[in-house]
Amino acid sequence: MTDSKAMAGFDEPALSAGKRAILLISRLWAWVFLALMIVFFVVAVGVFSSATFLSVRNSQNILVAIVPVLLLGLGQTFVIIAAGIDLSVGWVMSLASVLSAHAIRAAFNAGVPLFLSVVLGFVAGVGGAALVGLVNGLIIAKLKVPAFIVTLGTSFIVRGMSLLFSENTTVIGLPEGIRDYGNESLFYWVRGEGGGFYILDKPEVSGELLRSMDRILAWPVVITAVVVLVCLFLLKRTQFGRHTYAIGGNMQAAL
Repeated sequence: MTDSKAMAGFDEPALSAGKRAILLISRLWAWVFLALMIVFFVVAVGVFSSATFLSVRNSQNILVAIVPVLLLGLGQTFVIIAAGIDLSVGWVMSLASVLSAHAIRAAFNAGVPLFLSVVLGFVAGVGGAALVGLVNGLIIAKLKVPAFIVTLGTSFIVRGMSLLFSENTTVIGLPEGIRDYGNESLFYWVRGEGGGFYILDKPEVSGELLRSMDRILAWPVVITAVVVLVCLFLLKRTQFGRHTYAIGGNMQAAL
């Protein structure tokens, strides 16, 4: 009798269709929420705003504008998954940009080629930010001071350093070509004329044609997309990502 009941239970589906749907939504809730938000804003914009808001050019400008926030959010994701918090990221980004600008200007004025100057600026900016992160990490891990307090304090220190190095003004005197690294795009499209790769076939247009040209996939957006994929790979496919989740779940057990 017991065996027949067991076999009967084995033939029945483990989960009903409704429960499977709920389980699927619980796993993909973030993507569902994002899709609903996109649909909502597209409909709202289409109803209440002008037609130019959803144009290719304006969409491109919005994507470029959110790149710094998205990059900061990617780093903060790892911190929050590990059950931490970092309140200094905004001013650390400011300090990194100031150090990078000074390094690029100094290297270029010393005769270093533009590309190598940008590389040196990248190293200076990332190195300065990493040093601040190292100090935060050592105080939190070794002295057992709460991350909220540590990063709140270092945010004021880093803010002062950023204002000191920049002399509370915009860093000027950067080489002209530096704008190309932040403003150029992967593709272009001129209405009525066609398009192509912007770097390989940079169009010589002016006047009305220039106003009708749309640049598609700006380099900051492309680079950010690559960084997103790298972070996703680190979290989902590497031992580092598994350790990050483990620390956030139970630090004592993870150690």
